[in-house]
Amino acid sequence: MNSAEQTVTWLITLGVLESPKKTISDPEGFLQTSLKDGVVLCRLLERLLPGSIDKVYPEPRTDTECLGNIREFLRGCSAFNLETFDANDLYQGQNFNKVLNSLVLLNKVTADIGLGSDSVCSRSSSHRIKSFDSLGSQSVLSRSSKLLQSQYRSLDMTENSNHHMVVRAKFNFQQTNEDELSFNKGDIIHVTRQEDGGWWEGTHSGKTGWFPSNYVREVKSSEKPVSPKSTTLKSPPKGFDTSAINKSYYNVVLQNILETESEYSKELQDMLSNYLRHLQTSEKLSPTNISYLMGNLEEICAFQQMLVQSLEECTKLPEGQQRVGGCFVNLMPQIKSLYLAYCANHPSAVNVLTQHSEELGEFMEMKGANSPGILVLTTGLSKPFMRLDKYPTLLKELERHMEDYHPDRPDIQKSMTAFKNLSVR
Repeated sequence: MNSAEQTVTWLITLGVLESPKKTISDPEGFLQTSLKDGVVLCRLLERLLPGSIDKVYPEPRTDTECLGNIREFLRGCSAFNLETFDANDLYQGQNFNKVLNSLVLLNKVTADIGLGSDSVCSRSSSHRIKSFDSLGSQSVLSRSSKLLQSQYRSLDMTENSNHHMVVRAKFNFQQTNEDELSFNKGDIIHVTRQEDGGWWEGTHSGKTGWFPSNYVREVKSSEKPVSPKSTTLKSPPKGFDTSAINKSYYNVVLQNILETESEYSKELQDMLSNYLRHLQTSEKLSPTNISYLMGNLEEICAFQQMLVQSLEECTKLPEGQQRVGGCFVNLMPQIKSLYLAYCANHPSAVNVLTQHSEELGEFMEMKGANSPGILVLTTGLSKPFMRLDKYPTLLKELERHMEDYHPDRPDIQKSMTAFKNLSVR
C-alpha cells in the first residue's frame, strides 16, 4: 500500500473515518475530500488525546468553520512535535503531500507507544483490518457467493471443527454493513468461521456477523471453559447444562476485570514514580503548572490500589457470595468525586502540555521514556479516561454470564448505569 492507502486504512481502523461504499481508484483524492472540512481530523485528535479538542464544528457550513476545525487539529498536534501543514493548503487542495506526510508521521509516533490502536502501516498485508481494495462494503449476497464458490479457504467452525474458538475484543468495532458484528473492547466473541483474508465470523449477544480478526485475541486455553467436543454455542446437545459454560465464562470475565484493573493501577504508579514525582522536585515548571499537570492523580492512584485489593478479596469468595457490583456501588461516591475532579482539571493539564511540550518531552526522555517523550506523558495522563470507558462493557459482560438469580446482579446493573453516566459527563 502507498501512504494514502495506509492513511485511509489507519483512519478507518481508529473509527474516525467511515469506510467508503465502493472501491476507490484514487485514495489520495478520497482522503483529501474527506479531510477538507477538518471534522475527521478533530475526531482523530480526540481519539488519540481525549479531552484535547476545545471547539469543533461537527457540521461546518462556512469556510471559517472548516478552517477552524483544521486549525484546532493543528493546535493539538503541537503536543507531538510534528512538522505540520498550513490549514489553507488543505482546505484549498494545495500541497497535499505535506498533509499526507504529517498523518503518516502521526501514525508512526502514536503506534510506537500503542496510542489509539495497533498501527496499520506497520502491519503486513495479511494482518491489516482489510486490504485497501476490499474497503468497499460487500453485501451479504456477494460475501456468501464467494464462500460458496470457495474463493477463500475458510473453516466453518460450527460444522467442521472439534473445538470452538473463543476470542476477546482488543478494540471497539462498529459495523458498517448489515452482515458485520459490532462489539466493544473486552467483549467475548464465539468464532464460527475463519477467513484467510483477515475477516472472521462470530457470535456475540445473540447476533452473528463478520469482524476484523486483528481486533481480537484468542482466549488462552487456561482461560477457556471446558465443554464437550460436539458442543457449539448455537446448538447445545439436548439436556446439556449450559449454566456450566456460563459459570466458567463468568470466571473468565471476572479474572479479566481484575487483571486489567491491576494493569491500570500499575500504569498509574509507574507514571507517578518514574516521571511526575521527579518533575515535582525539578525546576522545569512552576508549582502551579505542575499542580495543573498532575491534578489529583496521586489520589486516584491510591484509590485504585485499594480497589484492586477489594476485588482480589471478592474473587476469593465462593461465586454465590461474590459482590463485584456491590463493591463498585459502595465505592461509587468516591469514584465520582475523584474522576469528576480529574476531568474538570484536564483542560488545564492539556494547556500545560501544549505550552511546555518541548521541555516536558526532553524531561521525559531524560528519565527513560521512549521518544517522543511528550507522547508518553500525554498518554499516561489520558489513562483515567480510557479506564472509565471500559467499566460499562466489562460489567455488562459479567452480567451476561452470571446466573439469573445471582444476588449481585442488581448491583452490577446499578454500577453499569453509574459508570455510563459518569463517562458522558
